[in-house]
Amino acid sequence: MLKISVESVEPGAVLAKPIVSDTGITLIAEGVEVSGPIKKRLASMGITEVFVTGKRVPGIPKEEFVANVNASFIKTEGDPRMDAMKRALLAHIEELY
Repeated sequence: MLKISVESVEPGAVLAKPIVSDTGITLIAEGVEVSGPIKKRLASMGITEVFVTGKRVPGIPKEEFVANVNASFIKTEGDPRMDAMKRALLAHIEELY
């Protein structure tokens, strides 16, 4: 699930959470595909961000991301806690790609 600005929503994106009024009334249901008119409706209601289905892909290549993490942890090699943190970050990177 991604939280993105309404102006960034591409037609065909699917809402991952419903749009709910201040009083708790569902205005647009979860699972609705965003079209041009729905995007305009969201903007007219003053809604600036929505949750859509999908996952965020980092803007840099995986190899560069891994190299950055490795470089960041170079001074802490041998510290068990920092090694565990580095392994966790590298595992998370694997999940992103």
